[in-house]
Amino acid sequence: MIAAVVLVVAALSACSWLSPPPPEAAVASVEALRARLVAVDGVAEVATSLYSPDVLRSGRWVASVDVTAETPDLAVAAAVRGALGDGVTAAQLDLSLEVPEGSGTAGATLDPQVPDDVAVADAWRRIPGAASVHLADGGRWVVLREGTTVAEAADRFRPILGDGLVVLQDEIVSVGVTATAPGPALLSAIDALAARPGVTGVYSTPGPDLGRAALTVETDDVEPVAAVLAATVDEAADAGSAPRTAFTVRTAYASDRSSDDEREVTGWVGLPLGSPEPADLPQPVEPDAPADPPMPDAPPVLVDVAAQEAGVRAFLESAVAVAGVPAEVTAEATTCADGSAATQATGRVLIPVFTVMDDAQAPFDAITGAWADAGFVPSGRAMGRDFWSAGDGRADGVASASIRGTAEGLSISAESVCVR
Repeated sequence: MIAAVVLVVAALSACSWLSPPPPEAAVASVEALRARLVAVDGVAEVATSLYSPDVLRSGRWVASVDVTAETPDLAVAAAVRGALGDGVTAAQLDLSLEVPEGSGTAGATLDPQVPDDVAVADAWRRIPGAASVHLADGGRWVVLREGTTVAEAADRFRPILGDGLVVLQDEIVSVGVTATAPGPALLSAIDALAARPGVTGVYSTPGPDLGRAALTVETDDVEPVAAVLAATVDEAADAGSAPRTAFTVRTAYASDRSSDDEREVTGWVGLPLGSPEPADLPQPVEPDAPADPPMPDAPPVLVDVAAQEAGVRAFLESAVAVAGVPAEVTAEATTCADGSAATQATGRVLIPVFTVMDDAQAPFDAITGAWADAGFVPSGRAMGRDFWSAGDGRADGVASASIRGTAEGLSISAESVCVR
């Protein structure tokens, strides 16, 4: 068959007065790669784009190539990898492959350049209860089929995890699972809480090295849910093999709820509410002989960018207002990303849109539409994040912004011009 081709022509050949065109060598190599991938047996569609996250400052270009297979056979990954040749010229290659579900196998999205990820995806997609497998953008998660509990899925994945991690997700739950954590009692409690009326989110992350795991539950029944977790057994903590899991239970966001109605209870799984933090975090191992401390780098000398910081903060707060969901904006002065001695203001905000709506597309479109009306233009896309650039001479000093949809809402950042 003839594979479909999606080519972002504007990104490859056009430019605006704000930025120079991509290098001709990059354009030619991306087109050549697209032609090779289209010819691969089992490929249904190839979408390519060439963009720069910030060409005015870094000069870096990224070639995004998304391949969609028509076959569920992951052997197509090796064929795609074999068609890469020397990759692309004068640009970084960002490649993804999406294969559909098959008989007894879930769909998968991965980077075919990483053979180990292909092998992991092939094993994970055969686990009963897996609806889709994702090994891309630095994440490793599996969306579960309706009716599959986290406890069931964890038992099925653990024999093949080794020392790795998989994040199991459904509409309410996102749980990081390792070979040993969370324990059986907490997994059962998570499934029970996910099925409980009034619970809108359950999020669990395993403990980092020398740290403790954390669990967050969003619900209208804060105190009763906290009591459930306080009464849940933490097997590893009781055995002394891991720090006790911390939990936070808080009210889910509602547009008609006042701040006086918001509640939050924190505690430790398996300990009575109000208990102090357990003294169970292991102490780091002291080296046999202390090494000479390295000479510290001289701290960067930051110039005053208070005006730009205020502009960045106001810009992000306007995005929050457009979304209509309260969120906290942070802004600070930092050294410029180009490595120079200049200073810029940077800011970020995570807007929890899913606390009030099921789909983030409407606020996403409203925010980017407001940016376009203000003179911003798209400047690229990487790792699922859309980058926008402003024209010179904005009164607020904002030079660029980015937006990305995440499992927690809309992640937005903004940067000012560099000041010397």
